[in-house]
Amino acid sequence: MVASTMTMPTVSAGAKSGAGAPPPATMSAPTSGSPGRSRATLILAAAALGLVCIAVAVVIIATSGGSSKSPAASSSSSAAAYQQKLSAALSPVVAANQKLSSALQGVDGSQSSLTAATNAASDTQQAVTAARGAVGVLTAPASDSALAQQADQALTQDSSYAQAVSSTLSDPTGNGSSNLQTLAANTQSAMIPLNGVASGAASSVSGTSNLLSWVTGAQNANKAASKKPAAASGTTTVTTTAVVPGGGGSVANAGSAEASDTTACGSSGVSVNASTTSCAFAENVESAYFAGNNSGGPAPVTASSPATGENYTMNCESDTDGNVTCTGGVSASLTFSG
Repeated sequence: MVASTMTMPTVSAGAKSGAGAPPPATMSAPTSGSPGRSRATLILAAAALGLVCIAVAVVIIATSGGSSKSPAASSSSSAAAYQQKLSAALSPVVAANQKLSSALQGVDGSQSSLTAATNAASDTQQAVTAARGAVGVLTAPASDSALAQQADQALTQDSSYAQAVSSTLSDPTGNGSSNLQTLAANTQSAMIPLNGVASGAASSVSGTSNLLSWVTGAQNANKAASKKPAAASGTTTVTTTAVVPGGGGSVANAGSAEASDTTACGSSGVSVNASTTSCAFAENVESAYFAGNNSGGPAPVTASSPATGENYTMNCESDTDGNVTCTGGVSASLTFSG
């Protein structure tokens, strides 16, 4: 700033010395503005700017902390979601396996039981196919890569098992049953790791032993049917006769009889007295015996009579020559090759 000055009047030397007044002085006018006030303004502005920066930092940190998760938490959430979807895909397979197992336990040689088992095997194959498609589109997190492989292996085993069951039911005398027990055991083992996501997976496969018992009986019956009839032309010794229960005929005792009274029931291996016996009932008894997987010891066998439409119980036992003799019903008796 430019200072203005004021000039005081000059006092004479006499007056100066006489009055003893001080020499004249020059006074400067005060400057405009205040340095202290400017500094205070700058300090306040800096403080305000600092508060703004702090507020922005707090907002950024809070926003970042609320929207992100730690890697461990994110991985755990991804694994849980995958396992939930895997469970939904596998649950229908477990249910189908349980239905098939129940049907196999109920196989008794009747057409209704065989049909139920066949339908259940088909349902299992369809459920496995659908599950493989559903599992195939899932993306397993790294932590569940082993579980994904185990699920694929279990479904592959289950598919092979269901196919073998279907093949066995359609043709019990074929080769489909040769590895059925092994396939069932492999499927059970493959299902064990899946119990955590599909409850009851390992225990859902069963009933194979009962199916194989029926298979053995059917194979034995087929073997017996393939044998030639024991009866020959001319006079022979009739070792068995079978009377249709309720047919009203009498039972012929073992002994000598004319061939004219003896009739071979086709290639079934059973010979009957034509005057008193129905081949249909005799063959039913034979089939029921082998279907029961009997091993030669005394065994009760129930068979139906086409003549009466009723079931009759026969007691069957084999001799040392392998011939099986059955007695019971209404004075009925028959023998066939075991």
